[in-house]
Amino acid sequence: MYTDIQEHIIVCLECGGTPRMKPLWFTWNRRTIPIQAVNYTWEGNEGRAAIYFFAVSDTSNNVYELSFNSETLEWRLWRVYCEG
Repeated sequence: MYTDIQEHIIVCLECGGTPRMKPLWFTWNRRTIPIQAVNYTWEGNEGRAAIYFFAVSDTSNNVYELSFNSETLEWRLWRVYCEG
């Protein structure tokens, strides 16, 4: 079941590899969530800003949809999919 979140988060990022940006972990609700896999990436636009989206999963197979706004440099957690 998906839950819409739409909150700002802190993300640790690896840059310069393949893919070019790879989230390693993020902090949400005072918890650090390690990212086990980047499942899917896509890009969009919001005005002049490029928005980079990441569907990532943790070690419990929860899926999180993250985004990075290239103009404001903000990370957001858009939604979470948790089994059970």
